[in-house]
Amino acid sequence: MSKPEPLTFDAGRLWSKRERAFLAEIKPYVGYALQTVSLLIVLGMLAMTYLYGKLLVMAPPGFPFREIITLVLLPILALSPIRTYLREPDLVFWIPLESELVRGYMTKAVNRAWAWQTIGVLIVWLAVWPAYAFSEGDKPGFLHALLVLIAIKRILLQARWLEAALLASKPARIVWSLSRWLAAGSLTYALLTLRPWVGTLIVAAALLLYVGLIRLSTVRTLQWLRLVDTERKHRRAILQLLNQFVDVSDMQGRPRSVHAPRKLMERLGGFRFQTAHTYRFLYAYVWLRSEIFGIALRLSILGFLIIAFTRGFLVPTLVFLVFAALLALQLKELTKAYRHSDWSFIYPLPPQLRASSAASVVRSIHAAAVALLAVPLLWALPAFYYAFVLLAAGWGLTLLLCRVRTSAEI
Repeated sequence: MSKPEPLTFDAGRLWSKRERAFLAEIKPYVGYALQTVSLLIVLGMLAMTYLYGKLLVMAPPGFPFREIITLVLLPILALSPIRTYLREPDLVFWIPLESELVRGYMTKAVNRAWAWQTIGVLIVWLAVWPAYAFSEGDKPGFLHALLVLIAIKRILLQARWLEAALLASKPARIVWSLSRWLAAGSLTYALLTLRPWVGTLIVAAALLLYVGLIRLSTVRTLQWLRLVDTERKHRRAILQLLNQFVDVSDMQGRPRSVHAPRKLMERLGGFRFQTAHTYRFLYAYVWLRSEIFGIALRLSILGFLIIAFTRGFLVPTLVFLVFAALLALQLKELTKAYRHSDWSFIYPLPPQLRASSAASVVRSIHAAAVALLAVPLLWALPAFYYAFVLLAAGWGLTLLLCRVRTSAEI
């Protein structure tokens, strides 16, 4: 009889399996969240690109590009989350395997975090490079600076792991966390402001000293309870973020009720105890409690800011019309709610009341949003009276896109 093969523990494969399971769990929620914010992300990127280009062209001599770039790079370098996917039952079975876990499981977690965060450093550096190229004085080349930034990221990520996994004292963790942020800011500033090789040598010496000091202050035993608690917080933070866009089943507790201001409900939705206002009140409440409210609010604010920072006739006009049309298209989704409701057959309500009430609420919201978008047109356009012409055009769009089609709606 052949001897049974010894059981093997592949820690790296187990980490990959847990990562795939977590990604599969959040995949449906991420899809819904992207459907909600994808348009705003694209519009925000277009707006930032336009304003970024204007800044590069109009920046005066001596503009502090390097200081601003340091602040932009600081979060991506100092923030170093590491996903371990540890669970409380792991404490029972894995503590005897601590040495194997450090070599396989935890090393895989740190390396994967470094890979993704290096991509983040590359994206941010690509974004700020045009501004850095416009700055005055000696500067390292694109690839030179990128490699040094990646080295800084690697050392700070390793320091973050030592803080989370090996430091037993809370005051020590706080001190080293603050020092990590200070090191990220000061080393980046030195790299961007000093002569290329001088800055590089200073960064290298400082990183070696930093790693040596933190290794001297750490113990050699994993802080299992803290690692499990940190992973629980990471997971909950991601689910809470997704829960802002779609209901996540793992989030515990009852949803918070949303109370609308009484005056706003009376002006937008009418009085709830009047027959003519039955559906108006319902649709006003649905809008205030649905994702359409957040979309309309973000579109209005984003359009307002873009128009406020533009000048001329063509660009402000196009931005105004585009955002007015986007708001109308988003708000028309509100009219689809309760299309197949049986209330019209149960309660003595006029057959066309639902469609007309929904369109009335949509028109009121859209007209108010268009009026908000027209405010920055007063100083963005060459003549202020053009703003009133565009406001009239926007309200015409309100009537055109939000009209009632009684034959199709009821």
